[in-house]
Amino acid sequence: MIRQFEREDIPAVVDFHRRIFGLPPGPPPPSDLYYTTIFFEHPWYDPEIRSLMYESDGQIVGFMGIVARPMRFKGEQIRVAVPTRFMVDAERGGALIAVQLLRALAAGPQVAAINDSSNEVMRQVWLRAGADLLYASSMHWIRPFLPAERWRRRIRERGGIAGLGGRFAWPLSRATDLLADRIGWNDFSVPPNTQVDRDPNAAVLLGLIESESARCLLSPVYEEDALAWQLGELERMGRHRRFCSAVVRNKKGRELGWYLYYHEAGGVSEVLQLVAVPGQEETVVAALLAEARERGAIAVRGRTDVRLLAALTNQRCVFAAGDPWSLVMTRDDEFRRVLQGKDAFFSRLEGEWW
Repeated sequence: MIRQFEREDIPAVVDFHRRIFGLPPGPPPPSDLYYTTIFFEHPWYDPEIRSLMYESDGQIVGFMGIVARPMRFKGEQIRVAVPTRFMVDAERGGALIAVQLLRALAAGPQVAAINDSSNEVMRQVWLRAGADLLYASSMHWIRPFLPAERWRRRIRERGGIAGLGGRFAWPLSRATDLLADRIGWNDFSVPPNTQVDRDPNAAVLLGLIESESARCLLSPVYEEDALAWQLGELERMGRHRRFCSAVVRNKKGRELGWYLYYHEAGGVSEVLQLVAVPGQEETVVAALLAEARERGAIAVRGRTDVRLLAALTNQRCVFAAGDPWSLVMTRDDEFRRVLQGKDAFFSRLEGEWW
């Protein structure tokens, strides 16, 4: 039986989460606060677009968290559902349960349901339930600052003899990356007198988002309080990562673009939102990469925006498709078409990934 998720179900769902993901027994982990905040107390709560549970013989065997997000499409406000925390009991019919939950989601009142963090298994489940793959949004880029070190870590993670070789390859990778630095691998061409104002408040970011939204057929709808709440959640949920944001301006103070990302010193920083006004893509991308390198990341990764493709390519970014995959369920053909092109403003900040 599929039914809506209620507040009183939180302890049982947290226990199901612990069972599915192997969390240790004992008192509920911190995620009980997550379930309360994200599914019942977030600024976009919509009683008609709710999380779903699948029960069998009185036990939870499937759960799909759903967050409603307001968006604007062709000048009109619409509702979009963003599934998250999708969990099924593999021993009780996992894939079939997942498909049934997705079909129940598709029957909801939203214009579309969008997922931007599916692995290969969930990609197949979504397609089986009638979803469409978002090809452009499933492309990701990564810009390594220490390419040899990134390669060494990936080899080390394989385990076995290859992993052992990766452990002992550090001197070689270190020497290779030092050479790459000397020949200008990480010389980013940020124009002189460019200003990078870090940690802008919600009011500043809201003005920038609204300006970008005016150029797009599909865009998110934010209010200052809601955006401030989300920025606070990003800081709280960062764990070992640091949430960073900045506005890029020219010497006259005019905004050229902005970026938000999770920084991980000694690791790969993940971009949540990267936007540039037309004609300033090179400057904004370079400013982001220069800052992340200065902070000590070994690479920066993000979801590909077709409007930034040339700038990312010029900065020696490497592109790959999938894992995570992006998918959409909608009965609106035009919405589906716009979502895949340059007239859509839908970043990781609006999706599940963050």
